[in-house]
Amino acid sequence: MSTKAIQKDFEQLKEFVTGYELPQEGNVEYFQNLKRTHKVYFSILELHSVCKSLESLKSNSNSTFGKYLGESISELGSSLFISLHGCYKGSEQILRSAIENFLKAIGSTVHPNIVSIKSTYEVIDKAEDADVFQTKEIKDKYSKLKGMYSTLCASVHTATESNMQNVGALGYFPHFDSKSSTLFMNKYIEVARSILDILCWKYKLEYLQVHYKSKDIIDVSLSGNIKAIIYSDLN
Repeated sequence: MSTKAIQKDFEQLKEFVTGYELPQEGNVEYFQNLKRTHKVYFSILELHSVCKSLESLKSNSNSTFGKYLGESISELGSSLFISLHGCYKGSEQILRSAIENFLKAIGSTVHPNIVSIKSTYEVIDKAEDADVFQTKEIKDKYSKLKGMYSTLCASVHTATESNMQNVGALGYFPHFDSKSSTLFMNKYIEVARSILDILCWKYKLEYLQVHYKSKDIIDVSLSGNIKAIIYSDLN
């Protein structure tokens, strides 16, 4: 084996890493897409922070619900971060995992052994038994997540050529493709907003006590119909 060839390739890798730059500020469409997704993810981070301060979670932070909810929200962040570099296929794979872990968290409230179930589709089906999904408006959000999970499976399993992202070299990244970026962002926002809606509904009674500054951050990304019903119930 030629160690010189390895060293030469490493030097090229080092040059790539040190020179790596995301799209410049002048790429208006790139930052428009980023702004759309950042808004809803920031709302989720704020809500998660609020949820962690609730007594029901504070006293049981190591519960299955708490751990898998945290992991799901972390994966939403990872999915968004990777998409910034143009790795849309990888972003969709992580987004799919975020759905799985979120529904595992919700499902654990009625099926404590849900983490031992091997079939992801069985996990998703069992999650539907949770109290929060017994209201029509929120069951619709569950259906959206379930449908999006199936859609994202096509990316994970490369169902068609459209699910491929052929990368021949590290120099391919960072990369911005207008169509791929928009498609991913739309999926991301649908998933993230559904999670936000479900969590707000789950804790809607406690939501009355949330500081107005937190409400302002969260409300801006809530679905209009869910926000209207929550505030109607609180009043």
